Amino acid sequence: MRTPGRPRKPTSLQSSTPATRTHGGEGKQYVIPDRRQDFVPTAPVDPLDFPDDYDDYAESCVLEEEPQRGQEVPERPVLAPVQLSERRQERRAERRKIWAKRGLIGLGSLMSTVFVIWLIMLSPLFRYEFVSSDIQGLSADSIVDRTKLGEALKKHNGEQVFFFDDKALKSDIKKAVPEVADISSSYSFPSSRTFTVTEHVPVACVVKKDVCEAVAKDGTVLTVPADKLATLPKISDFPEGIDRESALTYMLGTLDALPANIRSTVSQITIDRHKMISLNLAGGKSVMWGKAEENARKAKILAILVAQDVKAIDLSVPGSPVTSN
Repeated sequence: MRTPGRPRKPTSLQSSTPATRTHGGEGKQYVIPDRRQDFVPTAPVDPLDFPDDYDDYAESCVLEEEPQRGQEVPERPVLAPVQLSERRQERRAERRKIWAKRGLIGLGSLMSTVFVIWLIMLSPLFRYEFVSSDIQGLSADSIVDRTKLGEALKKHNGEQVFFFDDKALKSDIKKAVPEVADISSSYSFPSSRTFTVTEHVPVACVVKKDVCEAVAKDGTVLTVPADKLATLPKISDFPEGIDRESALTYMLGTLDALPANIRSTVSQITIDRHKMISLNLAGGKSVMWGKAEENARKAKILAILVAQDVKAIDLSVPGSPVTSN
């Protein structure tokens, strides 16, 4: 059996000799840092803990001083247990409060909506009442009868101003007062409406036996004062076998094509069964217009020839007009 060898000498953790220089650098001696920290003495800590809520009650009882011999031990308060049914009732009460609040808000919104609808549709605050100043757009010598028009507008008294139907209003007024060509309304707060009226312009007078009826450009029969009626060109009664509406359209189209200064001199306009139109002008001049074709061209030629000293002008063929004395 071999004798055990001598144990090796333990190696020191800290080197007593500086490290040798290797690879161009210099090894530094490792120094263990001192982790100890300074502290400042404070006041002695009170080992007792006072309860600030029920959860610390048990801890405070342990830390309290033990009662001395012969001293009565005070009774500790007993906490009443909370039943689950009570919590449910509280939650139900809270839910009922929330639903009641929502119900009140919904009821208030509904009542507000109903009030606004009533205010707009049924409230007397916005009901229309006619006054004469509501009519605008008519001149002092207008052919429209203001009294008649006012009576027609009074039929709309009591209607809500927000629901006026201009189309229905226009139709009603035209039937009641044919002299009105157009009418429109505009709202004024709180319950007024202003009516802008456009009247028909009479362009001719249609002779029927001993009666002469004024007509507008579209053929509407108008009621015109006698002084204005006398200044309108006369349209003789229509011959048999011709469509009255078409014949009136032809003659009114001819008058509309004439310049204003010549139209005012027309004393009579006639049409025969062949739809040939003739004009009688002031001063004894006559014009054979022919059919209601190329009216604009014929009107320009007539404006030149009417200034000449001629009695008869034939424009039935506008490319070759004929004049005679």
